[in-house]
Parts: sequence; C-alpha cells; structure tokens
Amino acid sequence: MNDNKCPCCGAKIRERSWSEELGCVETDRRCRDCNYLRNWSYGYTSLQVGEWDGEYPHSTPDYQVEEIETEFSRLIAKERVRRKEQIRKYYRRLARRGN
Repeated sequence: MNDNKCPCCGAKIRERSWSEELGCVETDRRCRDCNYLRNWSYGYTSLQVGEWDGEYPHSTPDYQVEEIETEFSRLIAKERVRRKEQIRKYYRRLARRGN
C-alpha cells in the first residue's frame, strides 16, 4: 500500500512531523476527506477512523496496544468497504436518472 494515500479512501494524506534535539517528537498523518488520523506525540498515540477514536500512552501494556491497533485496522477495512458501497450506490442512482 502506498504510504502517501489514505488507507480508508485513497485520497492524498497530509503528513507532518516535528523534531527536537532528541529526535522526532511528533508525527501526524491525517486525511481531510474521510476523518482518518494517526498521530504520535511525545509517546502518546491518537487514532481515528470514521466516528471511532482511540488513544494510548507509551506505557500501555503490549496486549492492550495490540487490541487497540487490531480494532483500528478492522475499522479501516470496514470504512473502506462502506465508502466503496457508497460510491457504487451513487453511480447506480446516476445511471437510473440517465435512462
């Protein structure tokens, strides 16, 4: 998958990062079209897809991080399918109007 495209809708993703003396302290990946977000800032991770959002600090146990990341991945796939179906419905309606 292309890192410059949104995993939900395929639109171009806005990506920013900030560095200090210690190295990278914040990264922000965000899609303006579908509300996708993956932000990491000073050890705190924020995730968002559709209406769902999840957050966890660096001290979160590995099994909880895995649960949150798995849910995030599952919801990305669900949102991708929902958006494809929405586009299909739009074109079906458009084709009906044309006849």
